Amino acid sequence: MLLPKLINASTINPLTLPSVSFKERSQLPKTSGIYFVATDSDGILYIGQSINIRQRWVNHERRYQLSKMVNVRLYWIEITDITLLDTIEEALIEKFAPPLNWTRPEYQLGILLRLPSPETAMKQLRQKAGLRAEEVAAQIGVAHSSIRNWEQGRTIPKLRVDQVALLCRIYNCSIQDLEQAVKESTANYEKAV
Repeated sequence: MLLPKLINASTINPLTLPSVSFKERSQLPKTSGIYFVATDSDGILYIGQSINIRQRWVNHERRYQLSKMVNVRLYWIEITDITLLDTIEEALIEKFAPPLNWTRPEYQLGILLRLPSPETAMKQLRQKAGLRAEEVAAQIGVAHSSIRNWEQGRTIPKLRVDQVALLCRIYNCSIQDLEQAVKESTANYEKAV
């Protein structure tokens, strides 16, 4: 299913989208898009994005955890313009608040690893300002998941000039300090992966 360039997240019902069972994930399409993980009893558990949905599920960090659940299905919506993936994913995560998007995955032997988030430069800027990630997200008009991804170094902030200026004011830092924090956080993530 292809979406127009402008998408309204409030009109998407993931459970009406094409889907496969978790065990049939090798049948997922090799297209770019947003994917949803859901069960009959729990509803939407996780939302993610990929430029190749099938490949993403070859080594997805949630595979072990989901393999222990019953009736897991993977739904997807094709998004051909990959520049929209971040924006659409953030809007859908904000709308559905899937619980697994806010937790760390379970790994080997069923042990839940609750590793502390690394003290990245981006996280340190926020903590120095004495703010929670949700507060920063609300002030600059982005999803909480964006702040989390920046702090983990998974993504680079894609902000308008006014949002960058506001973030610098919130963090009481210069644009150079912010740029350096982004670089350091991203470098830490790349080393860990």
